[in-house]
Amino acid sequence: MYIHIGADVSFPAHWIVGIFDLDQMTPSSATAELMKQAEEAYKLDWMSAELPRSMILTVDRVFLSPLSSVTLVNRLKDRYKDERLP
Repeated sequence: MYIHIGADVSFPAHWIVGIFDLDQMTPSSATAELMKQAEEAYKLDWMSAELPRSMILTVDRVFLSPLSSVTLVNRLKDRYKDERLP
C-alpha cells in the first residue's frame, strides 16, 4: 500500500513512523534539532517550495509536505478501510 505525500512522491505506507501537523506544532528545540540532523545527513526532503504544512517521519527520512496532516491521515484511512487505525 502506497501513500502519495505531494510532488509526485509516493512510498509504502508502512514506512511511516509519524505524521505531524506543522500548523499546530509549537516550535521546539527537539523538532528543530530533528530537522537539522536530517538536513545534515541529506535526509530532509522538501516536497515543494511552499510553506510546509506537515512533517512525515519515515524509517529513514523526513519529508516536509504542503499537504495537511488531516489529508494525509485520511488517505491512509481510505487505504486501510478494513483495518483499525488509531
